[in-house]
Amino acid sequence: MAETVDAGSVELDSIKITTFTGGNPQEISHLVTAVDIFESLDNYTIVCDIMVTEGIELMNFLPIGAEEKVTFKIKTPARGKEI
Repeated sequence: MAETVDAGSVELDSIKITTFTGGNPQEISHLVTAVDIFESLDNYTIVCDIMVTEGIELMNFLPIGAEEKVTFKIKTPARGKEI
């Protein structure tokens, strides 16, 4: 049987956005209002939706140019592992 983890027990660490090549890293944790992570039943991938609060002209503030990378770390305190 697969182990289930209560959504409230997952810690989300820093969330950063960079250009595709990794340049101009910006911390956006303070702008994120929701993170949904789920496994797709159609194509065997894990999908993540990140909702970001707009209001400070993000297009001018962040390195947004069509091919960005968003990196973050999640941790389940019960296991002590970080992904």
